[in-house]
Amino acid sequence: FWTARYDWLPVKDALVAQELRKNGIKTICNSVQTTMLCFDKWETHNFLEKNNFHHARGVLVKHDLYFCAGNQKDVIENVYKESILAQIKELIFPVVIKDNVGLSSYGMAVANTFGEVTNYLNSKKNNSDRIVEEYIDGQQFGTEIYGCKGNYSVLPPFKFSVNQYGITSPKLSTKFGPFYENYELLESELQKMASELELEGCAQVDLVLKDGKWYVIEINPRLSGMTLTYSAAMNMSVY
Repeated sequence: FWTARYDWLPVKDALVAQELRKNGIKTICNSVQTTMLCFDKWETHNFLEKNNFHHARGVLVKHDLYFCAGNQKDVIENVYKESILAQIKELIFPVVIKDNVGLSSYGMAVANTFGEVTNYLNSKKNNSDRIVEEYIDGQQFGTEIYGCKGNYSVLPPFKFSVNQYGITSPKLSTKFGPFYENYELLESELQKMASELELEGCAQVDLVLKDGKWYVIEINPRLSGMTLTYSAAMNMSVY
């Protein structure tokens, strides 16, 4: 299971598989490089942008630079902070503020105005690197991908319930489905994404459907609560 607040599990599996491969033992498991790319949400963001997948626009706020002055009396200005706030002003509100390496929606906040963002970033709540990204107002879904390069299966997605802030809670969400609306488009996009990521084994993907477009929110290269949901829907065991 995950270690709050970090989802170490995919990286742990990848490290074990790497050692097994060194000793000549064949494995089906995502690589360390793939799992680390998904673990670091800003790396995931850059991957999605580079490969032209729909995703939320956002800004990475590096904690140490944002508070670089600290108690240093010689530092009288923080140009990094000014630059970050100028970029955030260009986003469409509301926005989501989330930990760059946190677990799912752990500690996530929604800000409706620029003032709310600055209040958050200047507070003690901002205690690590954060991503401020546009909130995509659409239906929230999740799916799983199985397979190896050249042979992937994308399962039809489940719709997620959301909390009062309009985001999905990993522990309290209800899942409905599976749904087949725009499924062929999703299947094509995620098979391409899986190939670019060189997924090997399984991955869970959080999605938003808006105006007929699928937006990728997060990629978790491991089994998940959705695995049990799919097995129940298919009347099959997880194995």
